[in-house]
Amino acid sequence: MKSDLVAGGTLERRIPVACLVLGLGLASSFVRADVVRVPERVLGLGYVHSVAVSPDGSGILVGGVQAQWFDLATGELRRQFVGHTNTVQAVAFSPEGSRVATGGEDTTVILWDAPTGQVRWRLTGHARGVRALAFSPDGARLVTGGVDKTARVWDVTTGNLERSMTIRDRPGSETIVSVGFSADGRSILTAVAGGSFAIWNADTGELRSEVETGASLLNVAALAPDATRVAVSVGDSLAPLVQIWDVAAGTRMHALTGHSNVISSLSFTSDGKTLLTGSWDKTVRRWDVTTGAWLPPGVQIGDTDQALAITADGRRFATGGALGVKVWDFATGELLRSLEGHVSALTTARWSPSGDLVLTGDSRGRVSLWEVATGRLVRTFNVPEASLASADFSPDGETLLLAVHPASGGSRMELWDARSGQFLRTVGSSPVAVWEAQFSPDGSRIAAAGGRAYVWATSTGQEEFAFPERGLPLYALAWAPDGSWLAAGGAGKIVRRWDLATGEERGAFEGHLGPVDDIAVSRDGTRVATTASNDPNVLVWDVLTGAKARSLGLGLGVSTVDFSPDGSLLLTGSQGSDVSLSAIDDGVVLRSFEAHSLGISVAAFSPDGSRVLTVGGDRVGLVWNVSELMDSVVWRIRAAKVEAGRAHLVVRGRLGGGARLAIEATTDLTNPASWAEVLGATLTSRAEGGWDVVVDAREPVQFLRARAVR
Repeated sequence: MKSDLVAGGTLERRIPVACLVLGLGLASSFVRADVVRVPERVLGLGYVHSVAVSPDGSGILVGGVQAQWFDLATGELRRQFVGHTNTVQAVAFSPEGSRVATGGEDTTVILWDAPTGQVRWRLTGHARGVRALAFSPDGARLVTGGVDKTARVWDVTTGNLERSMTIRDRPGSETIVSVGFSADGRSILTAVAGGSFAIWNADTGELRSEVETGASLLNVAALAPDATRVAVSVGDSLAPLVQIWDVAAGTRMHALTGHSNVISSLSFTSDGKTLLTGSWDKTVRRWDVTTGAWLPPGVQIGDTDQALAITADGRRFATGGALGVKVWDFATGELLRSLEGHVSALTTARWSPSGDLVLTGDSRGRVSLWEVATGRLVRTFNVPEASLASADFSPDGETLLLAVHPASGGSRMELWDARSGQFLRTVGSSPVAVWEAQFSPDGSRIAAAGGRAYVWATSTGQEEFAFPERGLPLYALAWAPDGSWLAAGGAGKIVRRWDLATGEERGAFEGHLGPVDDIAVSRDGTRVATTASNDPNVLVWDVLTGAKARSLGLGLGVSTVDFSPDGSLLLTGSQGSDVSLSAIDDGVVLRSFEAHSLGISVAAFSPDGSRVLTVGGDRVGLVWNVSELMDSVVWRIRAAKVEAGRAHLVVRGRLGGGARLAIEATTDLTNPASWAEVLGATLTSRAEGGWDVVVDAREPVQFLRARAVR
C-alpha cells in the first residue's frame, strides 16, 4: 500500500461520486461532491495529546487539534502542520530533524518536510485512529500503531508500506497505545491497552516475544534505548503502577509506586539510566532504572500530564496536557517556559476590521490576539477577577470592547487598547449579566444586550437608550450597517428592532420556538438571520416587510449565524460542532462538516469573505479557506426541462484544482455501472455562479446528474 503522493506539497483532495440525481422534468435538486476539509490555520493549543523535542533540542512539536512546532527557548511559533481532519494523537521528529510525522484519529499518518511544512507523504491503511508512531534510529522507517490493532512499518523515502503486524486476539482492548524502535533499529515494541507488550523483528515482522503484564489496563509503554528493558504504566486511578521488565528474560524487575493517579506518560533518558513518569496527579517523577529507586524531588507541574518528552542532552523535559505545554529543568525541576493557550471554553471571537488579526476570549477572562497568516500569538492579557462574555473591535481596529462579568456580579463594558493590551476605561455597566456588546458601525456608540438593550456614547459613556426589558433577558444583538437601528433578542423568542434616532420600536421578528441565541444582518441591511438553539430552524427575515423570507431546517442546537459579505451564503455553527454553508436564495445546504470536537460558540466570515473563523469548546480557533471548502462542488441543479428531445439544465457551482463538469445519464438507477457521460452535453454559456447546459438526448434518458470529476 502506498500513500497519496502530493505534488507541490499540498494534500490531494479526491472527488468521489456523491451526487443526487435529477429526473427529467424535476427541479431544484442538490448535488455535492465531497472534499477533505482541513482548516487553513489553528489559533491556540487546546488539549495537548503528544509532544516531541527536536534532535538538536531547539524546538518542540505539539500534537493537539493539529500539529505545531514551537521554539523551545522563546516559545515562538515556528510552523504549523495542518492536514488532519481529526485530533493529532502522535507526533515525532526524524532523528536528523528534517522530517516530522503526525498521526491522527482520522486514521491517517502524514510525513512532512520540517523546514518548509510541505507534505511528503500521506500514509493511509489504518482502519481506525492512529495513537502512536516512531522513527527508526536511521530515519529510514516509521512504525505506526492504533485502534485497529495493527502496527505498520513504512519506508519513509518512498511512502511504501513494508509490512503490517497484527496483534493477536485477546481479552480486553487491542488498541496499540505505544510503539518504538530499539537503538539498533532491529526491534520494534508494541504495547496493547489490554495489558501486554511485544517485541518484533523490524526486518521480517516476526514476533520475537510477548509479555503479559498481569494487568487488565496498560496506559503507555517505553522501550529503553538499548532494547533490554521495557517500562509500562498499568492500572487505573486506584492502583497506578509502573513496571520495568527485562526483555530477554521476560521477567519483571521493578514495580514503581508513588503516583496517586493514572500514569499517562513515560520517557527514558538517552543513556537509559533514568525513567521519567508523568501522571494525572499533576506530578512528574524520576526513577533509577537499575535499582527502581525514586530520585526525589518530584516536580509539581500543575496539570494532568498527558505527554512527556526529554531533550537528547537530558537537561530539559517537556510536559503537555489540558493546560498547554511546559518546559522544565531536568536536574532542578524549575519551570523554564510555558506555552499556554486558553484554559477554558471560548465564549467570543472577532475578526479585526482589516482581517489580519483574530481576537478570542474565554470564560475565565483571558483575551488573545492572533496573526491569521501564521497562527502566531501576538499578545494575551487577562481581565482581572472577571469572566468574559463578549468582545469586539472598534471600526479602526485600535480599541477592544469587552463585556465582562466581575465576581461581584452584574456586568461592565470595558475599553482596552488593542496594541498594548492596556485597560483604558469603563464605558457602561449593567446590574445583571450582559451577554453581548458591540461597537456601532462608525464606532460612536456601544450597544449591549442583557436585562435590557443598552446604548451608550463611546466618547462619554453617557447612556442614550435603555430599551424595555419586558421581564426577560436578551442574549444577542446586531446593528444595521448604517447604524440607524438595532436588533436584539433573547429569552422572549422575539427579535425587536429599535430606531436609534427616535428610540421607537420599528418592528419585531417573531417565529422561533425557543430563546434567540444569535442575530446577523446582511451587509446591505435588507435581511436579518436569527438562530435559537431549541429551534431546529434558522430563520431569515425581510427587514422592509418584517416577513419571514426563508426557514432553514438545520436541526436543533444551531447557536451562531453570519452572512457572507456578498449576501449569497449563510454560515451557521452548532452546539453539536457542525458548521454549515447554505445558499441564501433557496436555503440549500452546500457544505456541512464537523469543525470542532466540542460545541461551536462563534462562526464568522472574514471582512472580505475569503475565510471563515470558528471557535468552540475545545479552546481553539480554526480559520478555513472558503474557496477550498467550496472547491469542486456542484451546488445544485436549479431547473430542468425537456424540449424536442433536449434537456436544458442550469447547474450552479464552482470547480477548481483541475476538475471539470460532467453530465451523466442513465435509465436504470439500480445499476451504478449504467451511468455514462452524455456526449451531447454542451455548456452553452457560463451563468452566474454556474453553467447553462444543453443535453441532446439521442437515446431515451430517464435520469441525469451533474458532478465534478478530475
